[in-house]
Amino acid sequence: SLGRMLLLLLLLLSSPLLSSCFLLPPPAMQPSRSPSNASPLLQLQQQVYQPSPRHVGCSRGGSMQMSGMDLQTVSSNLLFTIVTAFAMSRVLAIATAKLADALNEDVKMPREEWERLMQEQKLSREAFRILHDKGTERPFTSELLDEKRRGEYVCAACGSKLFSSQSKFNSGSGWPSFYDKLAAVEITENNVVDRYVNLRREVHCAKCGGHLGHLFEDGFRWKVPTGKRFCINGAALKFEEEEKLSSNK
Repeated sequence: SLGRMLLLLLLLLSSPLLSSCFLLPPPAMQPSRSPSNASPLLQLQQQVYQPSPRHVGCSRGGSMQMSGMDLQTVSSNLLFTIVTAFAMSRVLAIATAKLADALNEDVKMPREEWERLMQEQKLSREAFRILHDKGTERPFTSELLDEKRRGEYVCAACGSKLFSSQSKFNSGSGWPSFYDKLAAVEITENNVVDRYVNLRREVHCAKCGGHLGHLFEDGFRWKVPTGKRFCINGAALKFEEEEKLSSNK
């Protein structure tokens, strides 16, 4: 995303390699030797300073002279910079996501109702953490990830119909993915941080306001009809098989 790219660029510009080229003082100078038979005045006039061949860094002409040990040091510093930039990008992504959630909180069901559902064992603690606290389950842990039966996926808290099995596809992301939604799914449109920094939009249940996951506009990678990918936490869903739905009607 844009925020991560800017952070990576900033860290790369401040890396030891670039610092050695642009920020260090000029190379150490060494006087050239004059003929031994020259007069003292001539020797003084012929003292010309030249860069030391052992100096590490960029000369004023732009060339770089490095020994094997120097090159290994620069490579290690560059690798450290890249790893640090990646770690900082993950911290930035989490921080911006938390900020976006705080600025766009929409409470539709009071906390007392959520706690009542847990006390009655109608809602698991993991589902509460995701739906109410806007958490994220670990990838490849949901039992619904490999669910291939025909039916509908409903909200684990209020039972609203959210997704159809017909729009489910395997994205390889580790979370249940759908390329289309049902009417009970709402998409957050006014979240500037999520939309323009994290390049995603939050999706939640229209009835209880529970957090489901996020919508990404990268469905073209899997050639799905809508070009969209609803990346959903499996713990926020319950699956109702088509045969049971028909018998209940």
